[in-house]
Amino acid sequence: HTSSHYINFMTGGYSERFRITDNGVTFNGDTAAANALDDYEEGSGDLAVTGTGGGTAATSGTPDYQYTKVGNLVSFQFEFQCTSVSGVSGALQIALPFTATDYGAGSIRCYSVTFDGSPFLGISNNTSQVYFKANKSGNATQNILSTGYYYGQITYKT
Repeated sequence: HTSSHYINFMTGGYSERFRITDNGVTFNGDTAAANALDDYEEGSGDLAVTGTGGGTAATSGTPDYQYTKVGNLVSFQFEFQCTSVSGVSGALQIALPFTATDYGAGSIRCYSVTFDGSPFLGISNNTSQVYFKANKSGNATQNILSTGYYYGQITYKT
């Protein structure tokens, strides 16, 4: 069925499953603009590893990332080898493809990296950087600023 405002796709029982509207894509007869899927994107690129307190870390090979954005949800993955942190301060961090609208945490796998605690990725409210930290006993955290191999992923809202 088509009109000047939407196209919909129905099942054999004439139940609407999918509709393309001016606001995006809706499912199962839902026509609310707030529920429309209006964005999908995939991308990849080279990343720069910097410090939260300044400086750029040296990396080996081509450090890269991939992401998928569906609506306001971004799934971001990366991999790199850090070969030197000379002149870098704070925690390691990398840029995200989109600004996060809320705080978030992700997982990281480290190999030949020196730190004390359990590693995690963090995002602060309204920023476009993900930083590398480690939880210690109690509520203390430690910056991760070390050479080694890093593999991680984080999902966040835009």
